[in-house]
Amino acid sequence: MQTAHPRHHCIRRSIASRSPVAHVRFVYKVTRRALRVDSHDVLVSWLPLYHDVGLIGAWLAPLYYGLPLVVTSPLAFLARPERWLQMISRYQGTITAAPNFA
Repeated sequence: MQTAHPRHHCIRRSIASRSPVAHVRFVYKVTRRALRVDSHDVLVSWLPLYHDVGLIGAWLAPLYYGLPLVVTSPLAFLARPERWLQMISRYQGTITAAPNFA
């Protein structure tokens, strides 16, 4: 068994040689299949947009998929965490994310 040339090397090379836009499309296509995202989903978030998960997952993903986004500020979440759950219920949110302390 050779370890000098990992099997994923060819996959990485083909992905890396694409333009950044093509790479983003590839990532979202894989994500869409894995999460089974469709036009009926609603994303609910309080994650800050200066954080990578907030920017990519809560801001760019809805733009790319054409999903409605319900968002509140991180400070509002910290003041009353139950608002997040109320927003999910009120707006029938189907997608959300948060760190383990939430």
